[in-house]
Amino acid sequence: MIRKSRSASSESAIFFALAAGLLLTATIVSGGAERFRLAKEVVFRGEAIVLVALFAFWATSANRTWKFTWRKEYLLALAIVAWAAITTLTSTNRVLSIDPLITVVAAAIIFFASSLAARPRLLDVVMAACGINAVAVILQEAKLWVPFPPAPGQGTHYSSVGLLGNANDVGTYLAAPAVVAVAVAVTSAGKRRWIYAAIALLLAGGIIASATRTAVVAMVAGLVVFGLVHSRRAAVIVLAALVIFAFVVLSPATTLGREMRDLGHAAVNRDLQTLFSERLVPFLTAIDMTRDHPLIGVGPGCFKYHYMPYRVALFGRYPDAWTKGYPMNWGEVHNDHLQVAAETGLPGYALFLAAIALCAGRKKSAFRWPLAAVIFVLTLAQFPLELAAPRLVLLTLGALALDESSVLGPRSSVVVRDRGLRTEDRGLATVIRVAAIAFAAFAGYFLCVLPYRANIALATITQRTLNAQNVDPISAAPVARANLHDLAAISTPEKLNPTWYLLYGTNCEILGSKAEAAGIYSRALEIDQRPEIYFNRAMVRLQLGRIDDAVNDLATAARFNPFVLYELSGDLRDRVEKASRVR
Repeated sequence: MIRKSRSASSESAIFFALAAGLLLTATIVSGGAERFRLAKEVVFRGEAIVLVALFAFWATSANRTWKFTWRKEYLLALAIVAWAAITTLTSTNRVLSIDPLITVVAAAIIFFASSLAARPRLLDVVMAACGINAVAVILQEAKLWVPFPPAPGQGTHYSSVGLLGNANDVGTYLAAPAVVAVAVAVTSAGKRRWIYAAIALLLAGGIIASATRTAVVAMVAGLVVFGLVHSRRAAVIVLAALVIFAFVVLSPATTLGREMRDLGHAAVNRDLQTLFSERLVPFLTAIDMTRDHPLIGVGPGCFKYHYMPYRVALFGRYPDAWTKGYPMNWGEVHNDHLQVAAETGLPGYALFLAAIALCAGRKKSAFRWPLAAVIFVLTLAQFPLELAAPRLVLLTLGALALDESSVLGPRSSVVVRDRGLRTEDRGLATVIRVAAIAFAAFAGYFLCVLPYRANIALATITQRTLNAQNVDPISAAPVARANLHDLAAISTPEKLNPTWYLLYGTNCEILGSKAEAAGIYSRALEIDQRPEIYFNRAMVRLQLGRIDDAVNDLATAARFNPFVLYELSGDLRDRVEKASRVR
């Protein structure tokens, strides 16, 4: 009987942690205020924390079958983490930048682990996770399963969100794996070829069902590159697939086909807002931020903080046709090229491009070049780096791409055994392992458990606040006091969430604490400048008799969103309208 070594156990545990992360980010849905993205982000960070602890066990094992050697991709990952730390220190809002820095560090840890554990089985897990969402979005688009109905007034397509929360997120999630599945199907043999051919068809069907135009373009770009760099046979297969795909994409019977026709009409009529899906304005604001902060950017995570003033500054600087659009706050640019440049400067953007170039490699590759093409195109009009599930898939595929045998063929049968700590160092190994477990428990609680619980609580408090606003003041008072107590209990994990401040301020208003409400709204503006926060603070200031301050707040909100003026009347409206013209 052959006994399993400890090293095999730690390495297996790392692999299973990676697999669990992929499957959980693909499927987890929360019942809280934010049902999809936050829960997946918690899993992403939790995976990184678990991996740190498992690395400690692996590094202190007596024997290891994985051999660590410094490679250029690790140096690049460290450079990215270092630059993220520098731009956090120099950030225009350092408090906001700490959270993205944690995400960057977590991504580097997961990338490192994925490259060490690169095996065909890991790619199979990626495809299983993506297949779940492809099946889900197809069923939702066909109205056979609608677990997340759209909001009143929205089209039925808005319920086609897979298990990711947004149709565009689904397309972003599936694009790269679809191209990789085609590459594996063409270059493999036997059952693996046919299994991956079926997976490729399923994922392509999911992209069509999601009607994500950028994902379609990215997938086509990746397939074209694959056909060009691999072989004549591959080129013929890709051409045939693209012809069939074109019939589906251009069919008026599908949501995607109708949207493509709408784009054609928009291009003919020079309707830029439809052509860019209302995203031209955030693109321009990101460009202006980069112009103003070319070296170090505004800081990781700070695009949303600066969006409102930069959006207002666009008027008169660019043609009116460019700056029209619905007055909403964009939390992301919806273009990772521009967002990385705006938040981390041109050096940060150079590192971003270097990561894509490293993924492609020098030699034309059946797998690496198509993946790099998909990532480059996908990030031009989507933001996978800001979303846990797509980010994790791209990190995993990138790690596998750097060891192409883990995707397109088995590794060598030779097993390298690497001696770990010497026998006399086992006491040190125990200390390291205990410290790693303690770190994982501490970090997991503060970075995962608390935010998840706070998100659940926020949904309950939101509903109770709405109820309190619709009853008489005497009945509302105890509810508002309970809400303030519960909000205080979750203040630490929610300190970067403007919803927390809006709820706290609203409950203060219910209790008649106008000055405290004004102070809370002022604190909210320190982490996110939004017209609704300015409006709420203005209404409180009016009740406190601070008329001039209220007019200034309302004018600021009206410059961003002219519809604010329709909420006002009489002399107040005239004063705000006049003040809003002064910039």
